[in-house]
Amino acid sequence: MSRVRGRKVKTTRASMKLVAIVAILSLASLFAVSVGAQAALADVASPGVSSINPNSGANTGNVAVVVTGSSFVNGLHVELDKGASMIQATGVSVTGSTSIKCTLDLTGAVAGPWDVRVTNPDGHAGTLIGGFTITGPSGNDTFEPNGTTAQAYGPLTAGVTYESYIAVDGDLDFYKLTVPAGYARLTARMSSIPYGCDYDLVLFDATGKKVGGSGNGNNTDEQIDLASPKAGQYFLEVKPWTGFSASDSYLISYTLTSAPVIKSISPASGVPGASVTLAGSSFGSVKDGSSVIFGSVQCSSNLYLSWSADKIVVKVPAGVGGNVPISISTGAGKSNSIGFKVVPQIDSISPTAGKIGSSLTINGQGFGSKTGAASVYFGKAKATVYSSWSNYIIKVNVPAGISGTVPVQVVTDGGASQVRNYTVTK
Repeated sequence: MSRVRGRKVKTTRASMKLVAIVAILSLASLFAVSVGAQAALADVASPGVSSINPNSGANTGNVAVVVTGSSFVNGLHVELDKGASMIQATGVSVTGSTSIKCTLDLTGAVAGPWDVRVTNPDGHAGTLIGGFTITGPSGNDTFEPNGTTAQAYGPLTAGVTYESYIAVDGDLDFYKLTVPAGYARLTARMSSIPYGCDYDLVLFDATGKKVGGSGNGNNTDEQIDLASPKAGQYFLEVKPWTGFSASDSYLISYTLTSAPVIKSISPASGVPGASVTLAGSSFGSVKDGSSVIFGSVQCSSNLYLSWSADKIVVKVPAGVGGNVPISISTGAGKSNSIGFKVVPQIDSISPTAGKIGSSLTINGQGFGSKTGAASVYFGKAKATVYSSWSNYIIKVNVPAGISGTVPVQVVTDGGASQVRNYTVTK
């Protein structure tokens, strides 16, 4: 029961339930209106960027642009972004919710594509990825001014390819690079020269002395190889012989190569045809024109079992004997050498029997030359008379002081061969 102006009023359970339902419906209605309003505000506060006109400009000064899109409001700001770099627009004027006028100062900016970003006062932003391209002067000459060694662009990074243009008649492009100590070869390349143009490539040292050049005709690629470059600064010049193009680029790069280094060989000895593993560095990931050399004998292509930048497996070639140096030759230069002992191998002897003083022919390989310790032994007796000695054939006289059947063996700086039996007759 309750009172209204002095009268008792009966409150029923049904009436209380009705009041509760009305309250809930009112709250739900208010929440829906609030959510809708917030969504509408969010739509308005999130700008969209659809285009920018013009969409490119040279990095030599200011350019006025018009940005079009949606949901632009007064107080916004416009910028170009490229990684950590940013160019803030000035003179921003919002001419409507879909259009902005502003000015961009591109002086000295890095060439390439930049993102266009519009941010409303409430922090909501919209971005046109790669929407604006900054170019060098003459429309595309990326690294200008670089017409002298004093203005040379760089230093370039070894292994990175750079794109630029000879944009006007008489243009020259200079690049600088730094070579640390310890490299065996500097290789500079220019490719993708525009059709109808002929550009030459020239290399100078830090004093301005020409140390390399490439002057192929027409738009043929150019390459300079400088062996054993001294540590220091160098300059590359792209010099047009004929033609230019502000729309068709050329590519330029350089690489530094270390000479191969052999750290170990395994095993340290073996017969011709045996496998040897060379471990080290800077061998090159593929063989190409590189080779392994035993003494003065270059291994033929069929002797290589595998080749990688730090390991080579190769067979001992025929034609070598004794203790020979193993080295590697690549485009970057020749490696150090490590000694390898070629163990001699007897294939046959003829005849297998004879008198003291008679001639014996030994056929095989890895005999080397008759120098140092190279000798033929009949048992413990060392032969002293030889009519000939080559890597494959030895002709020797049977020494005195032996009898019966004795083992014949060839001993060189590379080791001792297996034995063949010889019988001394009367």
